[in-house]
Amino acid sequence: EPQNTTGAAPAAAGSATDASAGAKPDPKVLDEAARARAAALGINVDDFQIITEGKASILFPKENQVFYNPVQEYNRDLSIMMLKLLIEDLQKTAGIERIRVLEALSASGLRSIRYAKEVEGIEQIIANDLIEDAVKSIKRNSAFNQVPEGLIDTRQSDAKFLMYKMLDDAKGDRNKPESAIHFIDIDPYGGANEFLDGAVQLVADGGMLGITCTDLAVLCGNYAESCFAKYGSMPPKRGEYCHEMALRIILAFTAITAARYKRVIEPLVVCYADFYVRLFVRVRSSPGGVKETASKLAHIYQCNRCPSFYIQRTGKFLKNGRSEKFNPGFGPPVGPRCPHCEGTHQFAGPFWAEPIFNQDWLDRGLAHIKELTTNGTIGQVYGTHKRILGTLFSCKDELPDVPLFFFADRVANVLRTTMPRMDAIRSAIHRMGFRVSQSHTEPGALKTDAPFEVILDIFKVWHEQTKDKTGAGATSVKPGSPAEFLWKKPITHIPEDKRVGLFEIIPEACTPKKDENGERLARYLLNPTVNWGPGSRAGRKRGAESMQEALAIKRAENQGKRSKRRKTENDDASSSARAGAASSTGAENDDGNDESDGGADADKMQE
Repeated sequence: EPQNTTGAAPAAAGSATDASAGAKPDPKVLDEAARARAAALGINVDDFQIITEGKASILFPKENQVFYNPVQEYNRDLSIMMLKLLIEDLQKTAGIERIRVLEALSASGLRSIRYAKEVEGIEQIIANDLIEDAVKSIKRNSAFNQVPEGLIDTRQSDAKFLMYKMLDDAKGDRNKPESAIHFIDIDPYGGANEFLDGAVQLVADGGMLGITCTDLAVLCGNYAESCFAKYGSMPPKRGEYCHEMALRIILAFTAITAARYKRVIEPLVVCYADFYVRLFVRVRSSPGGVKETASKLAHIYQCNRCPSFYIQRTGKFLKNGRSEKFNPGFGPPVGPRCPHCEGTHQFAGPFWAEPIFNQDWLDRGLAHIKELTTNGTIGQVYGTHKRILGTLFSCKDELPDVPLFFFADRVANVLRTTMPRMDAIRSAIHRMGFRVSQSHTEPGALKTDAPFEVILDIFKVWHEQTKDKTGAGATSVKPGSPAEFLWKKPITHIPEDKRVGLFEIIPEACTPKKDENGERLARYLLNPTVNWGPGSRAGRKRGAESMQEALAIKRAENQGKRSKRRKTENDDASSSARAGAASSTGAENDDGNDESDGGADADKMQE
């Protein structure tokens, strides 16, 4: 990962720098101040790169013994905002003035130091890491940033063991004022599954978990068997909604894990960004609420040939006055074959089928950003404030009670027709009496409560109105293809009188492109940097002098690795075949040996 050696704050992940972002520190001035501060601590700054993010400046080892990824500045900014909102909420609703925070996997300590310097109302931050170099880095950077003594308590332990140990020290009372943990931040290199059992037990009532998972290849269905082993859920092998499904799978796993300890979860803000998902989840003890867990989960029947899918709730919660009943879900919602294209179905899940955002927390987040923008300090507080604003607006615009979505391009493709403008499609759905929105995970999403047959008819009407220009559609499909079955069915859900002007734009059906101040919202961003991704684990690799050199070596080693593997397998197979042939020849010769040869062989063996 390319590192920032100037001392200036790295550019916001995917967002442009503007006048409101605040002045960047002068690298020379910062370097002189850093050298003076480091000299007093006996630190040679020539061995480090100075990386500034927010109010923290960390000494990052040039040999990369400690993990740091500048792309995740957005993750850390969003976490700071959510932590501020949590403290504000606890102060108002529970009378808790100061809280304790656990960062279970701290690495360089940047996140904990930013919490300490930028968030008011924190009594103590426990910064933990298993790696000795990371623990040294946390202590070194805490001193370098002049964090008040005792505010950051550094631990070296396995994160899982530490959480169980802290729970045991509290004698099972997670709400003790002197030891309660109200925010647990879990940001591992990979999946967070193994840490959630301890986290849902340890966090205090009304506290919050901040969960990051970067194993999207597993969660999005490339390795469905691994996803089941880690999260107890099978993701669909294909699905344009895979990133939203990843969020919902983690929520389902967290809910089931919490239910074992008579606890329930409430998603506050969850989002997909770059190469990871980030979830902020509130946890409460509720033996009665645990009974509703099954009714909040669902499975999905996804057609293998067309985009249609059907959702089946795992359980059913019936309430009539004071009477409550909990039953298994009723189904299946679809037959063995897809009613649209005669395809078969994948059966996947379970996943969280309830809303994944708390509208009140989204409003509070937007109000927080607006306040900082008004007083002109937004750039000094959040380097990625434009992206945070775009995310909050996108999440707020999503239909809260509609899980998953259709992908407009995919529907047009399977029908072999052209793609209308997104605003035109949404306007047509709105005219048909259904709700529709975008998704923060995909720009081409149609999140709607309209049945798939209505979506198909809308695209068919579009084709009928544009076919003279395109020549595509039913006349260009291949026999036996999904489109052949889809076009056999007439348009039945849109009367003739409603087809005229169906695609005229309705403003309320369109996704706002600007905020209330006229600033363009950064909803869907390009990859923010070169060599963009989750980065490499801590530690210099393959004797390289820098991470760039290590990356180049790794790429060279992996170039053509599949063809090399096949060649090795073929060579091994050829060698085995030759060895087998030689063995057969030898056996034939052995059958003709005389007794004296056998005696000589026996003498050699005896020797």
